[in-house]
Amino acid sequence: MDKNKVISELKNQGFSLIKNVFSSKEMAIIKNRLASYSKQKHPGTVMEHDNQTARGLHGLHLFDDFFHELSSDPRFRDLAFDFLKEPCYVHQFKVNVKRNTNGQAWPWHQDFIYWQQDDGITEHKLVNIGLLIDDVTMENGPLKMLPGSHLKGELTDLTHETNSWLDSLSKDLTYQVSPETVNVLVEEHGLEYMTGKSGDVLMFDPMIVHSSSDNLSSSNRTFLIITFNAVSNAPPTGYHNIRPDFLCNRNSEPLMASKSAEYLKEKEVDQV
Repeated sequence: MDKNKVISELKNQGFSLIKNVFSSKEMAIIKNRLASYSKQKHPGTVMEHDNQTARGLHGLHLFDDFFHELSSDPRFRDLAFDFLKEPCYVHQFKVNVKRNTNGQAWPWHQDFIYWQQDDGITEHKLVNIGLLIDDVTMENGPLKMLPGSHLKGELTDLTHETNSWLDSLSKDLTYQVSPETVNVLVEEHGLEYMTGKSGDVLMFDPMIVHSSSDNLSSSNRTFLIITFNAVSNAPPTGYHNIRPDFLCNRNSEPLMASKSAEYLKEKEVDQV
């Protein structure tokens, strides 16, 4: 991995797709743990509009030791530190499930406004690092990115008043970017589809305008996203208190070295 190239792409176009970061054996372990986690009842599980299909799992690192270790894997942590240039912590850990034939779209939006308005985070000192759990194709609802849009500032509109934290996780997002604005950005900078293989990592700026379509294919499109925030940028104590810990982590202790890489290797040996 050329970290200088990754950081340069992130700064200039707002995202960087890094190939083959996790091995197929490691991904098999992660998928098995995720499947086991999904069968249990945990806070932070959000359903699609049919109330039967899981849309997202949130705060896995708070409820499961394996995902706690994974959240500070050096392959994630070092990238976050290299970009933020200061100690950071995990503000959010989520899995967007997008099941085959039932996974619903995410409209055009930027991420930062949710943390700003709902959690009281004041500065743009965050970064998203995602892990492709499944292969992502043009058919199963890949992320769509508008290159360079992270340099345009705040572009979102309030589509409806926030009634609960669920409004920031459903298909009908509270803050969206208008079709008119998207059309202008596409005309200026084009549009990129984030397709890739299981084990690839996608790093992207919380200000970039992005979306994804429904998954109408026969394959799942599971995407794990960890949002790292600078410790100096942690939410103020008591701000609104409208979002639970699995969306707004109130423990802003800086990440320490994790043993997750060794843990994954041990599990690999167990499976041979």
